Amino acid sequence: MMYRDIAVPDPHGWLNVADAVFHNARRRPTHRAIVDGARTITYAELASLVCKTAGRLAGIGAKPGDIVGVALGDNADHIVVLLAIAWLGAIILPMDLRWTPEEKRRIASHFGARFVLVPEGDAPLSDIETVPLDETWRRGVASHTGDVAFVRRREQPLLLSLSSGTTGSPKGPLVTHGHTLSRLFIYTISLTFNEADRFIAATPLYFGGARYMTMAYLFMGATVAIYPAPYQPEDLARAVDELKITALFLVPTLLRRLLEMPKASLPLFPGVRLLISSGSSLYPEERRRIMRELCPSFFNFYSSSEGGGVSVLRPEHPDAAAMSVAMTNCGDAGWVTDHSGYRYDGIDPDSGQPWPAMPPVFRALAETAAREGGFDGFSPDACLINRYAPGARMSLHQDRNENDFGAPIVSVSLGLPATFLFGGPARADKPQRYRLEHGDVVVWGGPSRLFFHGVAPLADGEHALLGRQRINLTFRKAR
Repeated sequence: MMYRDIAVPDPHGWLNVADAVFHNARRRPTHRAIVDGARTITYAELASLVCKTAGRLAGIGAKPGDIVGVALGDNADHIVVLLAIAWLGAIILPMDLRWTPEEKRRIASHFGARFVLVPEGDAPLSDIETVPLDETWRRGVASHTGDVAFVRRREQPLLLSLSSGTTGSPKGPLVTHGHTLSRLFIYTISLTFNEADRFIAATPLYFGGARYMTMAYLFMGATVAIYPAPYQPEDLARAVDELKITALFLVPTLLRRLLEMPKASLPLFPGVRLLISSGSSLYPEERRRIMRELCPSFFNFYSSSEGGGVSVLRPEHPDAAAMSVAMTNCGDAGWVTDHSGYRYDGIDPDSGQPWPAMPPVFRALAETAAREGGFDGFSPDACLINRYAPGARMSLHQDRNENDFGAPIVSVSLGLPATFLFGGPARADKPQRYRLEHGDVVVWGGPSRLFFHGVAPLADGEHALLGRQRINLTFRKAR
């Protein structure tokens, strides 16, 4: 018999992601599950709230398999609602609270949401049933007995994993309870999550990283403290100390801001045993600084939106780096990469603020280059700023998340020379190779607008103005 012939049982027999909440309520009822400012919820209280909230959802018409939009802030109610939808057997449609009403309406309509849950005081969405978490909601939850039918099947759909939802065609693969349970166990195996941790949720719960890790820690029986953005790095550092946090998940942009802040002593987080980052890559020198100045136990965890963990860089691999590209944005829309996928967003997820305005000189450069390339009237609303270190590359891809494919792409190359790969309409088409030097501008559109393109690994060197790096400015009409 080969090892592939041996059946592997479901880990612990869990069937619903909310199962462990009730298990934890029995084995450690008084242990704190959620800390939300002055509000504390024990596991016994959380289990009761999940049942009562599921009952309230059923009472207003939600059924197993129904899609329920969740456009809530970063607070305990948001977490309770996610678990209640899961327990009921309905499907979570994550929605960013910061989206415009039209963006929320568009997503809810596209996926056929039964209704959308919003904070108290939010205006109802046009043509979509909108349920505010107001006094009526709270009374309905409090008065329910908690006796509600529930669904316990690993094959039951749990969540729509969104990408490109507010500008391009919305995509939402269904993630099941089984998929999510496997993902939660990956966190335990690869990242050492455990019940003794105190995890701080310092990134928006709408984003997949924060949502999945919060659910994982509640599954373990740990404590989750909610610390909503926006905040200053100094405030976060103070909260980590005061709340005695042992584990936190931060995006690279915030890690860089923490590195730049003054520190009375090193490391900044002496009580943290697990610091995790995901999303865009970090360079080897940044990893070394993070482990020296912030936390020695630093993990780079890379994953797909639907499938979970793909690779991990552990503390014993300080010089390892995923050779991709560091990125930021300016303009009305920015390109965002996180556990929820890829999309344009008017808000920087790290700061909670709009992206910096596009400098007039940037706009003039892009418009002039487009006009010289035969595309009059180009008016970009997004500028992606990519930084390549030696060895970094950009794999072949299409730019197809914009609303108007009639608008061209304008790319400006600065710093070290790079080899630009420009293929055809199919990924398998052999790309042409073009050497781009400091100041070169590339414009493409029309029939070649959706051709695959990329950048070969950047050769090492030293540029007179920018040093050992290449900066690429990419101008697009996103909306």
